[in-house]
Amino acid sequence: MGRTFEQFVKFGTDAEKAGLERTFRLFQATAQILTSYTLPFTCLLYLLDSFSFSLSTNPSSSSSKEVPVYASLLLLRSNLALARRYFRIFRFLESFGTARKLLSSSQNQNQNQKDNDTVIWLDIFKQTFNGMYLLLESSTFFDAIGLQVWGKEMEKVVSVEGQRFWVVSDGLDILIPGSIVGWIPVDAGIVGLAMFVTTVLTSVDIWDRCGREVVAAAGGQDQGRIEKKGKKGTGKVDK
Repeated sequence: MGRTFEQFVKFGTDAEKAGLERTFRLFQATAQILTSYTLPFTCLLYLLDSFSFSLSTNPSSSSSKEVPVYASLLLLRSNLALARRYFRIFRFLESFGTARKLLSSSQNQNQNQKDNDTVIWLDIFKQTFNGMYLLLESSTFFDAIGLQVWGKEMEKVVSVEGQRFWVVSDGLDILIPGSIVGWIPVDAGIVGLAMFVTTVLTSVDIWDRCGREVVAAAGGQDQGRIEKKGKKGTGKVDK
């Protein structure tokens, strides 16, 4: 149980390797689902009512909470989406770098390896298109926080064009950019569900890695304790 908690802490504070961004994405998807469908939103109001009854002698009705709770969820969703963009500002460099490395490796292949050319070139295009999406998104970051660089209308155009590159590069999350550019007519609830599922799927590897790091760190600490006990038992002390 202790190591599971440590693994959760590692995942939730893993800003460098995407754990924290995945956590924000999961919360954003949950907020989007709650604001899109009546049943989960009603269940949330019921839980809030139950919590209010347990803490207050004069709790407010669920109808009086509906509008402010809905508005709070919309604000939370918007703020989480913006917060996640901070993690992606320079990610386009990573995608372009990966594409360059793949291109370089394909040029150095021998004849026996050239059978995989199609797969390699698909990866190169995937990383290039993903880099273009991230580059265009990063270029609108200052507009997103209120500093007009592109301008309101042009910022929308650039954002949509970036989503087109995302559609091409990533089939797993195709519903999200596809709905923005109008290629896939789905509502916000379906997009939220797709975001929730893909977040869970893409978080598994990060969760497992955090678990391995926790185990490795614990192993190092255990080894240190054993060495200290051994030194005490033999009477040897490092100077």
